[in-house]
Amino acid sequence: LFFAMLFSSGIAVAAGSHGVRNGSFGSRVARPADLAAKQERVAQLRKQGWTCPDAGDWPLSWDGQGDGMTVEWPATGGVDNDRHARLSGGVGGYVNGYWGQFLTGSHVLTFRARGKGTLRVGLMAWKYADDRATPLPGNADVPGLALRVDSPEWVRYRYLMRKPAWEVVGHPLFQAPEGTVDFDDVGITDS
Repeated sequence: LFFAMLFSSGIAVAAGSHGVRNGSFGSRVARPADLAAKQERVAQLRKQGWTCPDAGDWPLSWDGQGDGMTVEWPATGGVDNDRHARLSGGVGGYVNGYWGQFLTGSHVLTFRARGKGTLRVGLMAWKYADDRATPLPGNADVPGLALRVDSPEWVRYRYLMRKPAWEVVGHPLFQAPEGTVDFDDVGITDS
């Protein structure tokens, strides 16, 4: 009965699954305090050369880092004719979702993409000591993946991320250094 209630309520239970928050971009920033904070963040990104929508059009749990990026969050046209992300011009910047889990062995970053250009994906990662409580200096060194996207249709991609010799926690990141690429349905699961 317990599992029947979970599945009928729309809560997915999967062993070893660590989902990316709002990986299909359906929930938007809505609370007034969150909107005000996000609008401040949007203003900061615009000062860094970003072209991006106002706070109310950003999906909940997604942010941007770095310089000179163009991001859109179209309301339709995604995998399920819903919201998705559109990136271009991102050599020094990227968008990131929220995952916040430690790599344990290896994980698979999954997403769908379409468009024409290069899409770089990876993990915005932080290095920790073995106790998983003490942050360490230096780069976390989780390699990313650059792939060529050339399709008007949605294509599913999977990228295997392996845990380095130290503890690493992070969030998925996406960058489009050339062309314009859409992406949707972002998730991370144990491999």
